[in-house]
Amino acid sequence: MTLSLCSRVPRQENQQNNPKTMHFAMGLGNQRGVKSISFNKSTLIYGNKTAWWNTDLSKNFLEFHFAKRENPDEKIILLWDDFSAHWTPEVTNYAASLNVLLLKVPLKYTYVCQPADISWNKPFK
Repeated sequence: MTLSLCSRVPRQENQQNNPKTMHFAMGLGNQRGVKSISFNKSTLIYGNKTAWWNTDLSKNFLEFHFAKRENPDEKIILLWDDFSAHWTPEVTNYAASLNVLLLKVPLKYTYVCQPADISWNKPFK
């Protein structure tokens, strides 16, 4: 299981607007510890100036989990909620190129399909 987190970073660290450079971008004081957590615990920590999940982070998530798998021709089903950044044309096209079939959790059914989102993540929203 991999935990993915998105956090706000200072504006100057986000100037290049490159998702690869935003990975682990938590401020100079915390960066070393964040890298250690990420590499040792299968935790993905992303940062951007809004602390909001976006298209680039969705694509990075897909790349991390599915781009280098052993059987790239094998189809994968990924169940995602209706959040807009999961369903942009760039994300859906990239998922299709990786043989990942994206399916939406129907509105108001998150509690059934994603119980962790209701119980664990709700306090962070």
